[in-house]
Amino acid sequence: MKLVSITWSSELPLLLQAARDLGLNLEAWSYTQLEDPLELERCLASLKRSRMTLIHPSADPCWDEIIPSLDPEIPVISFSRDPSHWAVSSVPTEVTIMVNRYVLFGGPENFKNMLKYACNEVLGTVFDPKPPEELIWQGLYHPKAKSAFSTLEEYIKWYGCKDRPCVGLIFSRTYWANGDLELVDAAILDLEKEFDVLPAFCFGMGDADLGA
Repeated sequence: MKLVSITWSSELPLLLQAARDLGLNLEAWSYTQLEDPLELERCLASLKRSRMTLIHPSADPCWDEIIPSLDPEIPVISFSRDPSHWAVSSVPTEVTIMVNRYVLFGGPENFKNMLKYACNEVLGTVFDPKPPEELIWQGLYHPKAKSAFSTLEEYIKWYGCKDRPCVGLIFSRTYWANGDLELVDAAILDLEKEFDVLPAFCFGMGDADLGA
């Protein structure tokens, strides 16, 4: 069973790992790869061999060629924070909405369960997907802590500040949710040689309705 995805670069590792865990044959593309005309040509060819296609559209020019090339006989699920992009989907609306919930919360388990859910609904597989896990939108993180902290008070109680200057570090929630933290961890541990550190992550776009 071959699947094809065209998404943002940050989503590629999660999709590929989820597909490996589930034994799915996924050919995954980042739209930034498709700035190369040869790569775009290969991608368009791969779409014709797909059983189901997952896309995360953007404003980049490559989508002007990708979207008209989608085969109406092959199911397409389009996920995006912009609901206008959902119209590209060719599956029932409730499937598109649920896939978007999985992706919005992010993280390896949500992406794995999203693939399980999408394959069940569209291709008739019998995976056992769990509902989307509602991860926090902002918090404080430290590589030595077991989990993130939702309030400053919780973090300070765990961290135990010393009598020295304190540095604030802000990074994207995407890095935390996706477990892409090597650079963040290195920065925190290096800064701690001289300072206390408050490493906060947040949802960069901001969304009052979500509480982000």
